[in-house]
Amino acid sequence: MSIAFSKLRVHEIAGRRLVLTGYTPELVQFYRSLPEAKWDKLTGVWTCLKTPAALVRILARPELELMNDDLTAEAFDFLGKIQRVKNIQGSNCPAGLVYGTSATKPWNHQRAAFQVGATLGSALEALRMGEGKSKVAVDLCTHWGTRKILVLCPKSVMGVWRREFATHALPPPNVCVLDGTGTVAKKTGIAGTALKREPVAIVINYDSAKREPFAKWALSQEWDLVICDECHRISSHNSIQAKFAAKLGRRARHRLGLSGTPMGQSPLGLFGIFRFLDPGVFGTSWTEFSTHFAKHSNPSIPQMVTGYQNQEELAERMSWYTYRCTDENVLDLPEKTHQDITFTLGAEGMRVYRDLEAEMIAEVKGGTVTAANCMVKLLRLQQVTSGFVQTEGGLPVDVDNEKEAALLELLEGIPADDPVIVFCRFRHDLLRMQAVAKATGRRFGELSGSRRDAINEHAKLSDKVDFAAVQIAAGGLGVDFTRARYCVYYSLSHSLIEFDQSLARLHRPGQKRAVHYYHLVAQGTVDQDVYSAVQKRREVIEEVLAVFGGKQ
Repeated sequence: MSIAFSKLRVHEIAGRRLVLTGYTPELVQFYRSLPEAKWDKLTGVWTCLKTPAALVRILARPELELMNDDLTAEAFDFLGKIQRVKNIQGSNCPAGLVYGTSATKPWNHQRAAFQVGATLGSALEALRMGEGKSKVAVDLCTHWGTRKILVLCPKSVMGVWRREFATHALPPPNVCVLDGTGTVAKKTGIAGTALKREPVAIVINYDSAKREPFAKWALSQEWDLVICDECHRISSHNSIQAKFAAKLGRRARHRLGLSGTPMGQSPLGLFGIFRFLDPGVFGTSWTEFSTHFAKHSNPSIPQMVTGYQNQEELAERMSWYTYRCTDENVLDLPEKTHQDITFTLGAEGMRVYRDLEAEMIAEVKGGTVTAANCMVKLLRLQQVTSGFVQTEGGLPVDVDNEKEAALLELLEGIPADDPVIVFCRFRHDLLRMQAVAKATGRRFGELSGSRRDAINEHAKLSDKVDFAAVQIAAGGLGVDFTRARYCVYYSLSHSLIEFDQSLARLHRPGQKRAVHYYHLVAQGTVDQDVYSAVQKRREVIEEVLAVFGGKQ
């Protein structure tokens, strides 16, 4: 057994781990906070995973007596990068920052975000929705010369990545989006074939990625870059997908986390994200992390959090790998942006949709649905994409929940204190919005023919509401939603005039921030025809009816 001593000495073994000698209660506590810390009883030493952040934390210890020259150089090199990142973060995004090769011009805050990633080699890009974090990621792919890219993301934004690579990359890689309803085994086979066509970007949703056989296959590869889009999805310390992402991070030369809300509901959410980016920042022991940064009613149960502590230290370590975008950084952001959020109807919803589309009649659990003419057919098909349909008896029957699920995924990326306006056509949609608000802990208000609690006496968004469901026919005129900058179109009417008026409820005099509009679109359905017509600035009803064989 080794003799205890108070000085800390560090050596490197096998290029991946560090040997730590020195033994005091304070040092042991420190060792436990390092990534993959292990105590070897036979040799009497501790070892940990070697990462840039781990080296910096070791270098800062007052007990340090001697350090390998190469390790010292690595630590100081990373410290220099950290300082450059802090200078960028505090510079209000000067336009003179060097940017990589791209097919499109970056905004100033994207220049800064790009520089942080390019400087560090991995980063948390904390840009909010609509601020262009995916362009930064694509441009970093070009800068790093990546050949094998894996993107983990929510289902609702998988298709966005195909467009983003095609728009910004020079040259664009082959993009393989593993969407649809196929089995995970089938998706794994498709991914394996796609990987032979480098450069390639494989895009898969979090739920599929963590499952076998894809998880095993992905962990057997050496990736140039792994991107975790909306990376608050991996913030939980003990979820299967968070643990999978942590392992995946070890298989990648570069790692990017993208999220406007990286901490979610708690600062402790940073643990899972940084375990993926660089586990040296906060270590890999949840118990040590939680004990150090949180207060507990019972120290032996780290899940029982009563408050937080050492928050300045947490913020400092987070800053080593993070670019955080603020309102002051986005002065050149366009006044408004539009983005389609696509999804696929479930099996039952698609069956009902196809039956109505082909035969103008469908059987559902609550009865029979018929469409007497082209106009009614269009109405019923739109109802199905919203997840319900009205039977001959006049009762709504739920047949699908994929649009609601897509909305819930979208809301995960919007801060809880940022108001959201959701425009709907159908009364049944408004009822579903109440459930969504409750599930996300947002204060609900409605503006429709029967309720007006979303607005105050001045026809402005109420201060008591941060999730407003608005019937588009009732809420398009005379109201002011400029307190909000996020707007979702859940279902549209056929009126282009109503659509234009709804847009102007947020983007109008008094609005001081860029407005982001999101359109929920069921792939392969009438949703695409409706939104296409709106985007082309044509009379919606004329174009959509033409798709279904004539006008009434």
